[in-house]
Amino acid sequence: NAKKEITTEVIFGDMLHKYTLGNGIPDGNVLGFDLKREDDMTEYELREMVAFHEAEVDTVEQIGDDSEKKAKYDAVMNDWDILKVEDKAKSFYQCKEHHTAVANKIVAERPVLSMNGKFHAILATKNIPEAIEYYRIFKTRFPEYHVATVFDDSIDNEERAIYKEDAILEMLEDYNNTFGTSFQQSTYAKYKKDVAKRLAHKAPYAHIDQDHQLDLL
Repeated sequence: NAKKEITTEVIFGDMLHKYTLGNGIPDGNVLGFDLKREDDMTEYELREMVAFHEAEVDTVEQIGDDSEKKAKYDAVMNDWDILKVEDKAKSFYQCKEHHTAVANKIVAERPVLSMNGKFHAILATKNIPEAIEYYRIFKTRFPEYHVATVFDDSIDNEERAIYKEDAILEMLEDYNNTFGTSFQQSTYAKYKKDVAKRLAHKAPYAHIDQDHQLDLL
């Protein structure tokens, strides 16, 4: 092993230079990132949602004359540090209400941001269950949109394996019905490549019309 390490160092030597995104973006060799915050609720709504959770109530009326609950409610509503409030609200971002609000906002702003369907979008999620949740929200509430989802398809013995496998089969069936393809679980890798080509308008999808395009990945 020692001999191999010495040989490697002699062949390659010390690293002379590294080129990262931090270098590529200013040089114009890599597209920059356009980051802007998007809220699906006002600051007051977020505060009140956290305050209700802390006081273990659903409405202000339920607090009544309970001084302990009122103190918990007021502590959140009067906290000037919104970052503390947002930290307590992290768990709410994984609920269906939040996912639905995000989907509604995407659909509401899509005509302008997509230049009336000229551009497509990618929605990144925290994990696979959240990706599946978003997919089903769009499928149910906005069936007119062509939405596809891709993620690691490995099926192990974890508790949610059946849930994951069922979702893959559902998505493949929907994709096949929409675009006239015939992908199966055994050809999932080819499905992912097809999705990438369709999204990027690469051959054989260089000149497809909107009926055969993806709106959201």
